Amino acid sequence: GLAVLASLSAFFGGLVTPMALLIRSVPIVAMVPVIPRVAGYNGRSLVVIATLIAFFPAYVLTVSGLRAPPPGANDLFTVLGASRAARLWRLALPSAVPNVFVAFRLAASFCILGAVVGEYLMGTVGLGRLLVAARTGGLPERAWGVAVVVSTLSVGAFLLATRLETWGKGRWR
Repeated sequence: GLAVLASLSAFFGGLVTPMALLIRSVPIVAMVPVIPRVAGYNGRSLVVIATLIAFFPAYVLTVSGLRAPPPGANDLFTVLGASRAARLWRLALPSAVPNVFVAFRLAASFCILGAVVGEYLMGTVGLGRLLVAARTGGLPERAWGVAVVVSTLSVGAFLLATRLETWGKGRWR
């Protein structure tokens, strides 16, 4: 939604893009102590952390797809006298679909990693806490086991998103 608003309004895009860049440039390690104090030491904080990690790539890819219609398409819509709404629904959104699916694939794996990083830094129950326990207990085998599970989940989420992309592209056409 923010990407659509940013593509429609230069003013709104000028507000959102720098804030998105700022969020991306602040290390998540610096934000984690603040987020749980606001949202609580629970799953809600993990969702916020995962969203912050996945937001910037998804936003940038979606905006670039919305602003890059096929060559000559804008001219055709101008000649036909299309409204802004018609340009959005019939030109910008369909041309952004491939970028949105790529963003979805990236976000799927980033969210898994973001949740584990959040658990690790917050000390909440989950795979991140198992990593902390393995590190402090001097159990490298357990740490590697958790790393394999996290990697498997992340790759699985990526592959599932790829299947959804294939299905979605087939239905979109």
